Amino acid sequence: PYLALEPELAFVLDDGARVVGYVLGTADTQRWAAAHREHWLPRVAGTYPRVAEPSTREEHLVDLLHDPEHYVHPELADHPAHLHIDVLPAYQGQGHGRRLIETFLAALAERGVPGVHLSVLVANTRARGFYARMGFTELPVHEPDVVFLGRAVASARR
Repeated sequence: PYLALEPELAFVLDDGARVVGYVLGTADTQRWAAAHREHWLPRVAGTYPRVAEPSTREEHLVDLLHDPEHYVHPELADHPAHLHIDVLPAYQGQGHGRRLIETFLAALAERGVPGVHLSVLVANTRARGFYARMGFTELPVHEPDVVFLGRAVASARR
């Protein structure tokens, strides 16, 4: 839904032949959830029907697809934007993730967004260390096995 709803906040890393990483997200999670429900979900709900009791990983992902409000937390009001980033393992540790996030932050700053958040599995200590080096700190949102991290969008504070 991010590419359909906010394509200007999607950035891709390629090696000249294929995509090897990306960062994408939204400047306003609450607005994104409403647009997701109104514009995106009707396009895909028939292809990905929700099941009453999700039991597989795919069923849990489909459940999230049908519940975009799951991403909205009052505790994140100072961090209205959120992002998702992935870099293939062979391309990690080379500064690509840092550059992708810096690019995303610059785009948020241009829009005057004050802060951004993301979620990561508690057990993913490597990613948590990376985000800490990028200036992300833990936020007061509590979900099992997940930690929410956020940071100010520096240029937006000027």
